Amino acid sequence: MQVDEMEQQTRLFGMKWAWLFLVMAVGVWSVIEKIHTGSLPLAGMLLIVQFLVYFGVVSVERHKADDERGRSSILMAVAMTLVVVAFGLVVWFTAAR
Repeated sequence: MQVDEMEQQTRLFGMKWAWLFLVMAVGVWSVIEKIHTGSLPLAGMLLIVQFLVYFGVVSVERHKADDERGRSSILMAVAMTLVVVAFGLVVWFTAAR
């Protein structure tokens, strides 16, 4: 392994752990705020959208690489997005009453 590849692997490893910490911290923060206020905070919504963006990008890249799972991954990402949007609309309209 060359020095550049080793440095790239080290940085990727650090990014993965930093991302995991951030997801866990925002998740805990969202749960605590949900318990205290009764509503889903903006941080929780951003966390959900972040996962949707991640799965969407991975799906498109798989499709570009002619991976067999590419098309099904895109369909799954679209379905998950529609479910989250529908759930958000239901919550929005029931809370408005």
